[in-house]
Amino acid sequence: MNLQNGCSIGLSSFFLFLFLLAAAYDNALAQQEPVQIPRYEMLELRFQAQVRVENPFTDYLLKVKLAAPDGHTRVIDGFFAGDGNGGQAGNIWKARISPDQPGVWSWQLVAGDVEDPSLIGQNGSFECIDTGLSGGIRAQGRFFQLQNGTPVFLQGNFLDFSNGLISTHVLMSEQVSDDMRQRILKRQLEQGVNKINVYLANKGDYKKIKVWPWLDDDLMRMDLRRWADFDRYIRMLKSVDLFTELWFFADDSGFGKLEQREKNQLFRYAMARTSAFSHTLYIIALEWQEGWSLESVRQSGNYIQQRNPWGRLLSVHNLPSKKADSMRSFFSGVYRSLFGSMKYSNEPWADFIASQAGNGANPQDVNSLAIELAKKEQIPHLSEEFGILKKDQNLRLMRNMWANLLGGAAGGGTGSNIAALMHFFELTGLPFQRLQPANHLCRNGGKEVFCAAEPERYYLVYSMGVDIELDIKGDQYRGYWYDPLTAGSLRPISQEDQEVFRLPDKSKDWVLWLSKQ
Repeated sequence: MNLQNGCSIGLSSFFLFLFLLAAAYDNALAQQEPVQIPRYEMLELRFQAQVRVENPFTDYLLKVKLAAPDGHTRVIDGFFAGDGNGGQAGNIWKARISPDQPGVWSWQLVAGDVEDPSLIGQNGSFECIDTGLSGGIRAQGRFFQLQNGTPVFLQGNFLDFSNGLISTHVLMSEQVSDDMRQRILKRQLEQGVNKINVYLANKGDYKKIKVWPWLDDDLMRMDLRRWADFDRYIRMLKSVDLFTELWFFADDSGFGKLEQREKNQLFRYAMARTSAFSHTLYIIALEWQEGWSLESVRQSGNYIQQRNPWGRLLSVHNLPSKKADSMRSFFSGVYRSLFGSMKYSNEPWADFIASQAGNGANPQDVNSLAIELAKKEQIPHLSEEFGILKKDQNLRLMRNMWANLLGGAAGGGTGSNIAALMHFFELTGLPFQRLQPANHLCRNGGKEVFCAAEPERYYLVYSMGVDIELDIKGDQYRGYWYDPLTAGSLRPISQEDQEVFRLPDKSKDWVLWLSKQ
């Protein structure tokens, strides 16, 4: 070998070596992940890319191939993180992992949309340990359960405007003060809700309180400072055990008119960045019939599910179909006749139903909608919207909430006296997933009383101030009254007659609970 040539070649190789060494050093953090991570928690990997692309929100450099302990593999998107701390400048990329199996996991970087040789091939492993965490939400038939198999009834109240509050939907807006955010969260926790609705994008809803994930008006680039805030708020909601329903697009904002590639830009980045949080579930848009085509909803749903490695639940929200909001119902009907309708159970991307009976709905409307959907659909139903709460309590909304439960819904998004409902679940261990709508067992069922039952085992009845005449099969039940206005105790029933249950006080509503256990 010619020494001069050898030195020249060696010098070039030396600089290449320094380049790769620097890249390896910058990425060293990625191989220092914790030896152990709790099941359903999140592991974040961080890398310094060397290749730069014109738009890192379109061309993803980072993809990670994961191998679970059972041998199952999946490839997940990383996401561009700028300087790693919310700044646009820099070339940091991150990947978030939510292991759902105990045991040793391995990961390896593979080629992204554009190849970066300094990233491809890097690898590592970690051990997932089961610490008893319950995980996220899954669909089980027509109801929800946690990843550990425990049934859960989801209940939120995103339209609570009492005492000057604003909707939880705009919690992440820059126009919302930290004081207002804390007031909203305090109120939600006082009500005992376990679910909260939050917008990722809004410009027209709620008097134009803007939630904006993009960099200025460029819908193909994300504002990383805003996303750092989003991360902070999402972590905050997880810390207080609130399942966070992230709504990609608001209504009244013209988002239905966006090109599909612009919608997909938000879907992909949001899923890469947020879906590893185990407490998330997703809604494509509020009131899709307002400005979306059915084809765009389907394209969006399928696109999101292709980028949903952790199986987070997905739906889209409907306009009301009942008489309560007659004008909107009329336009919804016209839309369905012109462009077709959607049966959720027939959509491979839809994991649950997000409906609304309308903000003017009465308990009969809410109950009948829940029963109708329970009959024609095979997936869980969230009745998101049936009233605006403008003060601490509202009798109609409280009745709507219980009527929804007794109609066979898997959860709700609005209501009143929610703490009492959630306390009832705790007191009784209510097997709601086993109850079926049973208004036919009661006199005036579906009108003044609402009933659900597993005959010969459980009966749950809500009365709007009238004695309950109930057709019961079998005998030797334990019976209790419960006051739905207060989070009080169960009151045992001592009467011998198990056909007519006379209310303790006919000036108010009561819940009757009969159980053989």
